[in-house]
Amino acid sequence: MPFALEELARLGGGRVVGDARRTIHGVSNLPLAGPDQLSFVSSDLHLAEAERSKAGAFVLKHRPPQWEKPCIETDHPALAFAKIATAFMPVRTPIDTPSVHH
Repeated sequence: MPFALEELARLGGGRVVGDARRTIHGVSNLPLAGPDQLSFVSSDLHLAEAERSKAGAFVLKHRPPQWEKPCIETDHPALAFAKIATAFMPVRTPIDTPSVHH
């Protein structure tokens, strides 16, 4: 299920810089992310890799001023990304397990 970036920012406890209505369909790491996915920048050391990424949006501490891509800024990017990633996980139903009486 896709989400607007603003919904994901609320879920992760951050704020959107850029297009808050950008639709995100999933999460991925920087090298594999596509234009409809959100990726995570753990520190400024990975900004160059993030700039080369095809991700449609990023979760990070501070968006560099020269960036055009939308971001979710937060003081705790790893925690925010973990919370956001759960929104894209399928809901599992308990499987039938045999009981002692079968």
